[in-house]
Amino acid sequence: MLTKKQNLTREILTVILLLAAVAATEYGFFQLWRLDWRVPMFYGGDGIVKKGVENTIDSIARLGRDGMRATNDEIIRIMLGA
Repeated sequence: MLTKKQNLTREILTVILLLAAVAATEYGFFQLWRLDWRVPMFYGGDGIVKKGVENTIDSIARLGRDGMRATNDEIIRIMLGA
């Protein structure tokens, strides 16, 4: 059985922990909210992003197909010890 002083101490610590948990949650939410405002928007014509989903997919496919060709060749040379 706990004394009155121990019960009071336990209740105070519980309240402090709850307040800390709420503060941490609010801080995390606020940081995510702020991050959302800083996320840049991409529009058609911005780099590999093109107007329309199909055109953007074509750009990324071209990057993977043509842009990685030299990388693939170099990986094969390394694997063969050349």
